[in-house]
Amino acid sequence: MNNTIKTILTALFILSLAIELTYTLGVWTRQYVLPAVIYCAVAMYHYGMQGWDALTTQEWSVKVYNTPLTTGLA
Repeated sequence: MNNTIKTILTALFILSLAIELTYTLGVWTRQYVLPAVIYCAVAMYHYGMQGWDALTTQEWSVKVYNTPLTTGLA
């Protein structure tokens, strides 16, 4: 074989390795990374909303005094 054929076969081999690596990384991302990212996003949203509710919720107690206006006797 001459150098041109070796160069072409080497380039094709490297290209096939790159394609196989890309496919393997895509499978790995779909199986492991994407579910982990979705889980983290949902957990951050959930606990963020709980924290926001804890920070912004106020409870008031109003004392009601019975007067003629409030009892309807006016």
